[in-house]
Amino acid sequence: MTNRIQRPRRVLTSIVLSTVLVGGLASCSGDASIEKFCDENAALEEGMEEADPTDAQAGMESLRGVLDKANDIDAPEEIKADWDTMLEGMERFVAVFDDVDMNDQAAVVAASEEAVAALGDGEFEKASQNVNDFSDKNCTEESASPSE
Repeated sequence: MTNRIQRPRRVLTSIVLSTVLVGGLASCSGDASIEKFCDENAALEEGMEEADPTDAQAGMESLRGVLDKANDIDAPEEIKADWDTMLEGMERFVAVFDDVDMNDQAAVVAASEEAVAALGDGEFEKASQNVNDFSDKNCTEESASPSE
């Protein structure tokens, strides 16, 4: 039973980390709007690192806060449509949990399955991959280090 209960928490964490928080971003090379985009994404990641992965309620509150901040990010034109599609998917994901008692483990499991299904469309997956690819190409940890 413990595995069934822990699974939704792992699902929530892995979805968030692999989609909205385009992992490990620190800075970008190239034009200022891309650099700003990368910097703002790095700040999103820091916001999620503070969440306790064993506390589903706190995790959802943290995710909602990160999603609010993500909606304020002005994505570069190259990925604006994908960014918007990805955020819309994450909004659907989070909305599933709006009326769920996060202390009710059976309800969390059921909602997790529904939330993952809400992301299951090909558009969300493709948009997430496009954002990740763009970030991998344009945002690097090395460019954040000051040159000596």
